[in-house]
Amino acid sequence: MTPRQLRSEGTFTRKAQQAVFLAPTLFLGVTALHAQEVFVPPVTFQDRVTTVEQASTNWVGSASAPPLQAPATGPNTRPLEAGPFRFHPHLAYQVIYGDGILRSTNAPATTVLHTLVPGVFVEMGPNWNLDFSAGINRYSNADFNDSESYYLAIRGHIPREKWLLDFGYAGSVTEQTQAETAQQIAQSAHLLTASGIYNYQTKLSVELTGTMDTRLTDGFSDYWSWSTLDWLNYQLTTRTTVGLGAGVGYNLVDPGPDSTFEQLQARAIWMPGTKLTVQGSVGVQFQQFSGEAESGPNDGVSALSGTEVFPIFAVKAAYRPFEQTSLFASANHVVGNAYEENVYSETTVVSVGLRQRLFGEFYLDVVPAYNFNRYKSSLRGISDQRDDEYASVYAGVSTVFFTKLNAAVFYQYGDNSSDVAEFGFHSSQVGARLEYRY
Repeated sequence: MTPRQLRSEGTFTRKAQQAVFLAPTLFLGVTALHAQEVFVPPVTFQDRVTTVEQASTNWVGSASAPPLQAPATGPNTRPLEAGPFRFHPHLAYQVIYGDGILRSTNAPATTVLHTLVPGVFVEMGPNWNLDFSAGINRYSNADFNDSESYYLAIRGHIPREKWLLDFGYAGSVTEQTQAETAQQIAQSAHLLTASGIYNYQTKLSVELTGTMDTRLTDGFSDYWSWSTLDWLNYQLTTRTTVGLGAGVGYNLVDPGPDSTFEQLQARAIWMPGTKLTVQGSVGVQFQQFSGEAESGPNDGVSALSGTEVFPIFAVKAAYRPFEQTSLFASANHVVGNAYEENVYSETTVVSVGLRQRLFGEFYLDVVPAYNFNRYKSSLRGISDQRDDEYASVYAGVSTVFFTKLNAAVFYQYGDNSSDVAEFGFHSSQVGARLEYRY
């Protein structure tokens, strides 16, 4: 039986009541940390290498609304209109041949994955946008589960005289193969973000940010995370801003121990010109666990006592040495929730990227990345679960035909080295994708 089937009715009711109480009071939360998918994400044409312009508008440590891929604009753009709404339908197709894909532990397999994604982007007046997509996933290997997936994202802002308010929601229903579980996981994820910046004067501002992050799965731990992280920013020069941040949060996990946490951070944003932007934050997270294991061989074992202390950091840099060349680097260290019951994760991610324009309107993207995941027990006297090192490299060539038809071919290699042997794998994937946006 699964952990979900084994948990007690009383415990579930208690935690559901806590969630209802906490939702309006701790509405804001930490930036979402989601697991590492094995397959190349289905049909996405957002630049894999962040531009200087994109990096300069996404402050490290802030809870930004989900990015939406707006359709191409220009004199030939003719959206479907109804009152204040402008509709831009889109249709995408992606095919991937992959080997070494784990359908379960110690069971690598080869498969072809076909994904068809219809959707629509909606401009809802000058300040709000919505994007919805529905994916149809079909595998050539019957050991994998054919599935449908759904994505919905909303982003908007409310400009005021001294306040700039920003809101967003991103939700998905998917069944993807995860490196952490070595199998397909049916899950729904919901990320609600809100932020407000108030300018007291030219150099001093206050920023209130946060998210509410939820992940519900079939057969693994569910979680709801709320928190708030607030900043006091000071503009040292026209090109440099520094800030101090403090926040608190609560993780409601079912089944498994819950936790509260507090953060103290400092950050700096440096934009010396149009070719370079550097952002960085560093701090510490204090975390306290409560409750006990609710099923399985550790049923009744109490959560860790005292306060766990973790370093946290995030760094991003984007550089454009030439008009046709963009470089990007990022690194972060965070603490988050895990799929397995009574487990949390401590994760370090490092990635670099190159985007090079070739032959006019063709672009080469090369993105190596490294993830170190340490899965730790949240129970007293139980040793840590496992350590994983996941390294990958993505390389792709893309272009745009007739203004609205995106095309790309790509290759990705991934290798997961784990001290629990059955979770180790290495995979190669080659694929192509097309997307038309009206």
